[in-house]
Amino acid sequence: MRLSGLYLVTQYPRTSEFLRKTEEALNAGVDILQLRDKSGNPDSIRTVGTELNRLCSKYGVPLIINDFPDIYRQIGADGFHMGLTDGDIEAARRSYQDAIIGASAECDMDYALRISGFVDYVAFGPFFPTHSKEDVRMCNQNILTRIPEMGDKPSFAIGGITPENAVALLEHGISGVAVISSVYESPDPAGAVASFRKILSR
Repeated sequence: MRLSGLYLVTQYPRTSEFLRKTEEALNAGVDILQLRDKSGNPDSIRTVGTELNRLCSKYGVPLIINDFPDIYRQIGADGFHMGLTDGDIEAARRSYQDAIIGASAECDMDYALRISGFVDYVAFGPFFPTHSKEDVRMCNQNILTRIPEMGDKPSFAIGGITPENAVALLEHGISGVAVISSVYESPDPAGAVASFRKILSR
């Protein structure tokens, strides 16, 4: 399974147009979709996750569940994503050997290298101001100069990324970019995805 390209993370809170925008984006060429629901309500996450899993199956896109490894298995998703404080990644790999497991390293390349043997991809960021995570430290793009140390482990940049500022990040050899508002807050989600795909195909 290709873990690269455009990684779309769902926006929360969800609006009435959430599923429409998500399907438009999937149809336009999103490579990975993550359900990120910071309400912490397992029932809500299962309900929405089941619907997203149906859409992802339709378009052949892997679905990742943020923070809830047990729910990924319950709804038949492809994997889950863990943050810096979401538990023991090595233990998670032992428990869910067949899952796609992603992890956030934020601005810590040394941490990324320590966990790289237990995860399928690592996300770095934020590199730019973002509405989804406030009061967080911005990463210096110089951290990406160490991407070659990760070998062939897929890596993504996240945090306030637009088609315009993604170019400089991709020059460092990362596998792709993860976005939220650039797609969900666009009046034309499919057009936003097309703009990213043009950059990613260079």
